[in-house]
Amino acid sequence: MRYSFIIAKKIEFAIISIKCACFVLFYIVMSTKLRMLNKLLLVLVIFSIMGIRGLQGEELTTLDGISEVVHYDYFDVDQTENLYFVNTEQGRFKLDFLVNEPHLISGQKIRVTGNVVKSPVVSDSGAVVFETKNLEENTEVIAGIAENPNLGEQKTLVLLINSIDNPIEPVMSEEVRKKLFDESYDSNGDGIKDSINSWMKESSYGKAWFTGDVYGWYTLDVPETELCSLIGGSVLQKAMAIADSDVNFLDYKRLIVIIPYYDLCGYFGVAIVGMVTDFETPDGVTSITINLLKGIDQINNGYSLNELGHNWGIFHAGYLDCGSSNI
Repeated sequence: MRYSFIIAKKIEFAIISIKCACFVLFYIVMSTKLRMLNKLLLVLVIFSIMGIRGLQGEELTTLDGISEVVHYDYFDVDQTENLYFVNTEQGRFKLDFLVNEPHLISGQKIRVTGNVVKSPVVSDSGAVVFETKNLEENTEVIAGIAENPNLGEQKTLVLLINSIDNPIEPVMSEEVRKKLFDESYDSNGDGIKDSINSWMKESSYGKAWFTGDVYGWYTLDVPETELCSLIGGSVLQKAMAIADSDVNFLDYKRLIVIIPYYDLCGYFGVAIVGMVTDFETPDGVTSITINLLKGIDQINNGYSLNELGHNWGIFHAGYLDCGSSNI
């Protein structure tokens, strides 16, 4: 697969501004009554700055690493957003694509090539931000996922997390456990079993089932708003650390974090698309999927299943545009 891409794209204007400022400074220096040696030294400094920026802009870089895709759902405005990362031996890099987004999921070994300009900016996810300039190169999947992680028992850890700013506990952990895992759970008393596990077993014809444990509530010493950036940032590490005495993270292949603040974040839910490999936990490195639900009303077979679907490597259903061709 080949796709045009830009690795971060926010500092082009800043680079142009720096170069323009250098030209202005050069003119001022040459117009000023200074000794020739001083002028030469200042000119060397100016062109060194311009040269460094220019060389960075021409550097062709290839990154080999493991893909990570994070999906955000904004159902109130009928929009979604995918963020793409590659985790390499050199660090974590955020990828922005020039034309079409690739059909990537997390856990694939990929190679990304582009003309990059290193940026001093670090994204909200902690990834180093890069930029390319109008270069069409490629993203290549070197190796896929060895086996299908979506079959069989899906042992899941659920963490209930709130903030010290507002440490509410609107639902008991046992109620969450029933809604997610209890095959006999009947929310309306109409004889229809509607736990997540019941739905999963039925829709997969018994090829996958949902088991797990619920822990919390745990109160983090962070502002409420920081919980919105829980996936991909340091807040998730804090959440795992506070639960570590109760949990062995290596026992699970799925992680769901639930926060009680429905109106807190701009999105409805966020999930890693596919499985994150080499994920650091307090108990060691593992492969796991992660999603975040906000508000206890999302613990149902609607929103919860939507985010779990992303964890299984599935994007939203779309449509096929065949133009004027008949099919």
